[in-house]
Amino acid sequence: MAHAGVTRKRARLRGWLRYTPFLAVPFAVLATETWLHHTRIQNDYETGAIRRDLRQVSSRIDELTDDIARLENLDRMQSQVPDLGLVLPTPTQVRVVNIPRNGVAPRRAERGLELAQLEIISDELLIGTTQVD
Repeated sequence: MAHAGVTRKRARLRGWLRYTPFLAVPFAVLATETWLHHTRIQNDYETGAIRRDLRQVSSRIDELTDDIARLENLDRMQSQVPDLGLVLPTPTQVRVVNIPRNGVAPRRAERGLELAQLEIISDELLIGTTQVD
């Protein structure tokens, strides 16, 4: 008798297993569709945040470009020269400094003149001016 109960339980389980593929396929499709929809919405939010950041950075770049143009304006600089006490150097105050292509300036003092560290802008030799004491 106990054997008959186990047999019925196994028969019921096999009955459900027959229908499992028919139930699993729609469930898998629904789960995949939900995941894809969630991913699309998440990507839309991230794209919106990136576009907002891009607009902010672009506007900041525009502001800085305007500031650079304003600060590099020669008329503005010429108007500030007398206030700062700047004058043109005399020929004895001008020294030509040649920097080799590797960009290393010699570090030695000549007649009270110390060579300053120069920023390399290109591969060409730079000419700098300094004041001799």
